[in-house]
Amino acid sequence: MPHTIAVAGKGGVGKTTVSGMIIDYLTGKGAGPVLVVDADANANLNEVLPCNPTAENIAKWICDQLPECYRVDVQESEGNMATYEEE
Repeated sequence: MPHTIAVAGKGGVGKTTVSGMIIDYLTGKGAGPVLVVDADANANLNEVLPCNPTAENIAKWICDQLPECYRVDVQESEGNMATYEEE
């Protein structure tokens, strides 16, 4: 059963740290896929995660999850595309 968790509040209260801890807990527990959206203009959630969520790494992860996947394109921003292709 999917759940939505939103973390909000004023600046400097530890939202990013708490979010990172929640993500680490859920992924360590094997809770299934965890979708994370960082809507902060500073977007520094990647600094507290144990992985590097670049467009290239996300494309590879998506391809690894899908049977018979050979290519994934991820658009990071307008005009900036990352492609992962199986060899």
